[in-house]
Amino acid sequence: MKTSIAILAALLAGGPAALSLTHASAQGTSTPAPQASPGCPAQPATFKASVGADRKLMVTGQLRCPTTSWNARLVKAAPQGPNPAILILEAQTMPPRGMAGEMVTDVDVKFEEPNGAAFKQVTIRGAVPDFTLKVGQAAPSKPH
Repeated sequence: MKTSIAILAALLAGGPAALSLTHASAQGTSTPAPQASPGCPAQPATFKASVGADRKLMVTGQLRCPTTSWNARLVKAAPQGPNPAILILEAQTMPPRGMAGEMVTDVDVKFEEPNGAAFKQVTIRGAVPDFTLKVGQAAPSKPH
């Protein structure tokens, strides 16, 4: 019953978009849902995508968050795009719960795709800016 009331209150207060901000559990508590990371922009020069001898695709990089205690991850986008040679990943972040240090913090993200040798490029979305890098190379650096 508490969950139904929480959902109804969220709809009345902010419409359907309000539901995406929190996830109400059966106990009536709420937890922030993962979101795209406008608060944590990507550092494209730190991103790398490579395939190991085991054919596993590994993507690593950093997001720059405004305070300490952010959690971040890369997840496979659904649906993927029309080109099967391009893997599309979405950067998702979780803001700190409670107090956080007033210090800009680089947060490491990593994604592994078994049998990822067929991918030639990886697109990172939702980390502002969106960008694409070639598998086997680091993302291009910004010109000075």
